Amino acid sequence: MVFSKTSLNTLDILFLVNTIKTKLLNSFLNKAYLNKLGLTLKFRKQDEIQLIHIDPEGWIFLTNLMPEDSYSNEFIRILREKLENNKLLDIRTPYFDRYVVLDFENGLQLHVEFMRGGNLILTENGLILESFKMNHSRFKPKTEYQNPEINKVNPLELDTNKAIELLKTSKGNLVASFWKILGIPIDITNEACFLLHLDKNVLPSQLEYSNLRLLLEKTKEIIYEYLHNPKPNIVIDKNGEYESVSNIIFKTFEGLEILLYNDLNKAVEEYYFKFKKYKLIKEELQEKEKIMKKNKELIDNLILAYNQLEYENNKLKSYIDKLISSFNYFDKILEKINEYVRIKDWESANSIIKNEWNKELGSIEEIDLKEKKLRIKYDDIIIDIDITRSASSNIDMLYNKIKENKLKIQRMKDKIKELESVKVEDEKRTITVKEVKKKSWYENYLWFHTSNGFLAVAGRDSSQNEALIKKRTEKTDIVFHADIHGSPFLILKTQGKEVKEEDLLEAAQFVASYSSAWKAGIGSLDVYWVKPEQVSKQAPSGTYLGKGSFMIYGKKNYIRNVPLELAIKVDDGKINILPFYSIKEGNVIKLIPGSTSKDKIINKIINTLKELRKNINEKEFRDILIKNLPKGEFDMRIELLPKNK
Repeated sequence: MVFSKTSLNTLDILFLVNTIKTKLLNSFLNKAYLNKLGLTLKFRKQDEIQLIHIDPEGWIFLTNLMPEDSYSNEFIRILREKLENNKLLDIRTPYFDRYVVLDFENGLQLHVEFMRGGNLILTENGLILESFKMNHSRFKPKTEYQNPEINKVNPLELDTNKAIELLKTSKGNLVASFWKILGIPIDITNEACFLLHLDKNVLPSQLEYSNLRLLLEKTKEIIYEYLHNPKPNIVIDKNGEYESVSNIIFKTFEGLEILLYNDLNKAVEEYYFKFKKYKLIKEELQEKEKIMKKNKELIDNLILAYNQLEYENNKLKSYIDKLISSFNYFDKILEKINEYVRIKDWESANSIIKNEWNKELGSIEEIDLKEKKLRIKYDDIIIDIDITRSASSNIDMLYNKIKENKLKIQRMKDKIKELESVKVEDEKRTITVKEVKKKSWYENYLWFHTSNGFLAVAGRDSSQNEALIKKRTEKTDIVFHADIHGSPFLILKTQGKEVKEEDLLEAAQFVASYSSAWKAGIGSLDVYWVKPEQVSKQAPSGTYLGKGSFMIYGKKNYIRNVPLELAIKVDDGKINILPFYSIKEGNVIKLIPGSTSKDKIINKIINTLKELRKNINEKEFRDILIKNLPKGEFDMRIELLPKNK
C-alpha cells in the first residue's frame, strides 16, 4: 500500500476551510472530544449538527464519523470550559501555509499548526491558555502566541522577478525550494515540472531564467485550477489501493485509476480514515515486531548466559577433582598461609604463596590478604579461595557455587520458555468510529409526511412555535392552527406544488391532536389554515403577544369538526405517530382521547406490536412514544382498514 499523501497540503487546507466556513459560521460549539486521531468538534447551528475533525498531523474536514475512543487532559478540559456553547465567528487561513485559526467570541482563538508534527494552541486575547501535542517553550501559558515560522509569502501575489531572486539563493532542488521559499506544495511543483519536462531535482540556480519564469507561471496556473476548477478525486494504485487524494487530476498519475467525488471534503474524509487505519495497523505491527525482537534478544542473551554457567560448572567440577586429588597439599598450604595471616606477617604469607603454590591448581591472579582471598585462574575461569578456611570448607564452597549456578540456569531456562510462549496480542489500534446521525432540522419538532409526500412540521412548545414561524416558514407554505387556546402552529411545506384536500385534512388532524383539546378529552375540533403573510408578530395597539403567539390577519380557511385521532405505524423497524387520516389500509393502532394514562397506553402499544409480530426495538420505541405522544390520557383500539378507506 502506497499512501503517498500523508497529510493535506496548503491548497487542500485553504479550499477545505472555505468549505467548512459556509457550514459552521455563527454556529455554537456543542462538544469537544480528544481522541487518538486528534480533536473532533461538534457544532450546532439552529437545529443542525456539524462535526469537524482536526488531526494536528495535517488533516481538517467535516465528517459524520466520531472516533469512539476519547480521553481527557488539561488541554481538552480548558478547551471545553472556555469554548463549549461559544459562537464560532470565523475559521480562516490567514497566511499561505498549513495554519488555521478558529475565532470564537470573547477573544478566544484555537490555532491549528499542521507543521512541525502538529500543534493545537488555545488563546484568549492573544495569550496562551493551553497547548496540545508539542511541549515547546513558545507555548508557555500566559505568554503571547507567536509563530515566526509561518510562511507569509503568497506566491499568487508575489512579483515574478522577486520570486526568482529568492529562488536563486536556495540550496535545495526545485520542488524543495518552491515549498520552502514560496510555500507551494510539493505535488504542485512536481506536476508543473512534469508538464514542462523539467528535471525537478536541479537547483533553481542551475535553471535558466526563462525556464524558472515558466515554472512559476505553470505552478500559478495549477493553483488557480485547484481553487477555482476543482475535480476532487482519489488515485488508486495498480494494486487497487488508495494512493493519493487531490482537488485536481494530476498528469503525474496518468494511467492509474481515478475515483471522482462531488466535493473534496468527502474525498478527504474517505481517504483519511483508510489511511489512518492502515497507519495504525502498521504501527501496531511495528510495535509487535519490536516486542518480538526484544524478546528474541533476551532469549539469546539468556541462552548465552546459561551456557556460560554450565561451562563454568564443568570447570568447577574439574577443579574440585584436582583439589581432592591434592587434598593434603592443599590443606597444608592453606594452614601455613593462614598462620602468617593471623599474626599479620604479610611478607611470609606472600612468600609461601609465590614459592610453594602448586601451579597445577591454577595460576595465581591476585593475592588479597586483607580480604583473605586468593584469586586463581584455572583454564579460563576465575576461582576464589578463602585462605581462612580449610581445604574441605573451600571445596564445600565450590560445590555450593555449582548449586547456585544450577538454580540460575533453571531460572533462565524457565524464563526462556516463558518468553518463547509469549504471543504479542493485537492492541486493536485500528480506528473504531460511530456514525453521528445529522438530524434534519424538522426532526427536533413534531412532524410527518402526508399521503402525497408533503412535510408537515409542528411546534412542541411556545419556543418551537416561535422558531417555526419566524425562521422556518416560506412563502409557499401553509400555516395551520387549531381553533383553541393551546394549539401548536403547523407548517405544511408545499414547495409551490399543488396540495390536495387529503393533505390539508391530515395536517389539520395532526395539529388538532397535539392541541390542548386532547388533554381536555375533546373528541373533535375546528382547525383553520392561512398563508404565511397572514401570520404576524405585530399585536393590536395596547396588547402584547407572548412567545409562540401570533396574530392572524385576513380570512381563515376552516376545516370543521376534525376528529382527534392518531395512528401508530411501524415501517422498516421504525415507529411513526401519524394522523389517522393518513392510514389507507391494513391493521392499525388507533389512539383517541380517553382515560388511560400515557405510561399504561405505551405498555399496551408495545405489547400489541409484539402480538402483531412487528419488528420492534422496545427501548427505542418506548422513548419515542414518551417524547412524542400528546399530553393527556388515551383510549386505544385496533382497526382493520380496507383498501380505499
